[in-house]
Amino acid sequence: MTNRTAGCHFERCLLALSVLVLMGSSVRAAGPEVQSMLPAGVQRGAEATIRLSGKFDTWPPEVWFDRPGLSAEPAEEKGQLVLRAPADAPPGTYWMRLYDSAGATPPWPVVVGMLPEVTESDDEDSKIAESTRQLPCTINGRLAKRGEIDIYRVALSKGETLIASVVANGVLGSPMDGVLQIADPRGFVLKQVDDECGLDPLIVFRAPQDGEYLVRLFAFPETPDSSIAYAGDQTYVYRLTLTTGGFVDHALPLAVRAGSTTESKLCGWNLGDEPRTASLVAAPDCEQVAAFCEASAGVIPVAVVQHTCVTADAAADPAEPQSLELPVTVSGRLAKPAESHTFRFKGEKGQKLRIAVESRSLSFPLDAAIQIVDVDGKVLQEVDDASRAPDPRTEFEVPSDGQYDVTIRDLYGRGGLRFAYRMTIEPVRPDFSLSLAADQFTLTGEKPLEIPVAIDRSGFSGEIEITAIGLPEGVTAEPVTSPGEGDTAKEVKLKLTAATGAAGGPFRVAGRAADASEPIERTARFSVPNKPGTLADAWLTVAATEDAEAAVSDE
Repeated sequence: MTNRTAGCHFERCLLALSVLVLMGSSVRAAGPEVQSMLPAGVQRGAEATIRLSGKFDTWPPEVWFDRPGLSAEPAEEKGQLVLRAPADAPPGTYWMRLYDSAGATPPWPVVVGMLPEVTESDDEDSKIAESTRQLPCTINGRLAKRGEIDIYRVALSKGETLIASVVANGVLGSPMDGVLQIADPRGFVLKQVDDECGLDPLIVFRAPQDGEYLVRLFAFPETPDSSIAYAGDQTYVYRLTLTTGGFVDHALPLAVRAGSTTESKLCGWNLGDEPRTASLVAAPDCEQVAAFCEASAGVIPVAVVQHTCVTADAAADPAEPQSLELPVTVSGRLAKPAESHTFRFKGEKGQKLRIAVESRSLSFPLDAAIQIVDVDGKVLQEVDDASRAPDPRTEFEVPSDGQYDVTIRDLYGRGGLRFAYRMTIEPVRPDFSLSLAADQFTLTGEKPLEIPVAIDRSGFSGEIEITAIGLPEGVTAEPVTSPGEGDTAKEVKLKLTAATGAAGGPFRVAGRAADASEPIERTARFSVPNKPGTLADAWLTVAATEDAEAAVSDE
């Protein structure tokens, strides 16, 4: 090699090294990423250390909750948080984000329960883990690997009723289809529940004699595959409640009117002879309230609506059905086999009504069917499941002025404690809904950010003003108007701008139609990645520009 060739080679190496150094200096730290979390909750009035698996370029991150009641701070070890729930924290599901200046995690569910909690450690040496548990308790565990079975040994007296309830897929978004078994000490299965009401099993078991019993939990994948084996993964996180004490399964009513205070009857097992009630205070702007009993397991989300709510009168004479004033939401329970409930309402010719029942979508076993008849007993409509939905829903055009009856029953004539339902009857009015394509967005420095807002119009063709509300300090966005026709009738873009020094945080997108017969206000919602349901609190990260970063480094 000549000196000149060697010199060129050296210069190329030096140049490549310089480029790598420059690239490395411009790489920003990524925001926090969470893959799994254990435990997935905490007892009211206690604290728990949460172990997070994921990626954290910066530790510790900040922690945000969607409502007051919880707090979290970093533990001594990286990837761990100490979660605290005060004694007066409302029980139920909270949504948590971890965030820093580079970004935020999607929302993660955190459950505040009523019973003492324990957290199982992952057993790497065995696929079968067995432990003895004192009742009552909520066990935070994980089916961490393929073929894993978690077994809990409990002592029961003859005649005691054990409730074993799993929370995993329906609340936590764990991709598992759980199976619960109760077995005797020899392993003989006495009871098994799988897919009765969704993918999270619940067993009610009455002990035939004194002794120890085994509670077994295993799972199949939420999305079936070609394997015929028990499934497991770091994401198969669950909460298993075991108790012979009180357990609240549902509340009546299952809906209350916004701005009201309602006494709700609590229904379930081991609640004693005296009726258990809860006072539900529904703020005007909340979506749901929690019904619970201080000394019992089970927290029931009760919907908050803008119209009248009533409870079905199970003793009503079918010849004189319970009268309803529309719009209305009715809550009831078909407590006995072959039981049905009939309601009477007044309709006007040409009026379009929407009748929707919720039961299986609320994890109850009722396979509801509804029938609409006129005063002469002529059947006008019969509806079972709506399309692929688990519950019936229909639109009914009133043929003439008069009284009409709607009857709800179980398709197979069943009934019992858990055959609860919530039925809404309301006029069909022009409406709209808003949605966001993502749960979070990033705004870089002073460069504007456009956020698409999808508009689903249900018969409403008027103008909608769409606004970003609760933006972080230093971030602004001008409202935009969606007309009733054209491309912007289906989607508009909000333009966000940040001033120097602006920070990130949660915000919402709202739409208002002032020229409707009655003003319509709706909040945009988004799907939570790998989690059930939709939420409204999106996240905005404000990233610093390179000039701003350089100025900070020079200082």
